[in-house]
Amino acid sequence: AVPKEIIILESEKTAIIASIYLPQFIWMACGGLTMLNAKVMEPIKDFSIILYPDLNAKDKWETKATELKKNGFRITVSSLLDTIASNDERSDGLDLADLLLKTDPIQSPIRRMIKKNPNIKTLIECLDLQLAI
Repeated sequence: AVPKEIIILESEKTAIIASIYLPQFIWMACGGLTMLNAKVMEPIKDFSIILYPDLNAKDKWETKATELKKNGFRITVSSLLDTIASNDERSDGLDLADLLLKTDPIQSPIRRMIKKNPNIKTLIECLDLQLAI
């Protein structure tokens, strides 16, 4: 089996919430940027790692990623929150958990499919389909 990607965020709460919405990844929290160092992260060195900083922290996390790359880590930094956050969400200090909690974990894959093909919504409505949990 192909190893899952590891996604590291700062908050433990966010890692738990994200694991419900996106279980295809391994979610971890570092508890603070100072904990992202080669010694602590050695056990996961062979994995592909994506860092998800909170809003307005991307530059600091990029610097940390550069240090880790020098130690042989395969690591990237996501700019997702910086890309999609509105000005209001920025001022409110949005994190990934806040974004995910705006959607239903069961419904969100259906919404993505409907966005790609609006006829799926018509089919669901015409057949009065319900999602089983």
